[in-house]
Amino acid sequence: MGYSAMAMNNAVTFQGQLQQVAVANVGKVLDNINNSSVHEAVAINKMATGNDLASVITALSAAMSSNQQGVKTAQTTPPVT
Repeated sequence: MGYSAMAMNNAVTFQGQLQQVAVANVGKVLDNINNSSVHEAVAINKMATGNDLASVITALSAAMSSNQQGVKTAQTTPPVT
C-alpha cells in the first residue's frame, strides 16, 4: 500500500470517528433539552440573553401605558387652527 493510499485510509477513518463523536454529542444535547425542567429553562434563558421575564413584562406594560396616554391626548386635544 502506497503513502497516498494510507493517507486516504487515515482520513476516512478519522472522518468516521468525528462522525461518531458528533452523533454522541447531539444525543447528549437532546437528552439535556428533553429532561430539563421549566426552572432550568428559565435560568438558562436568563444567563444566555440577560432577559428576565418580569423585566420584559414591565417594559411592555410601560410601552402600552405610554401609547394609551398618547391616544387619550389625541382624542381630547382640539385641532390646531
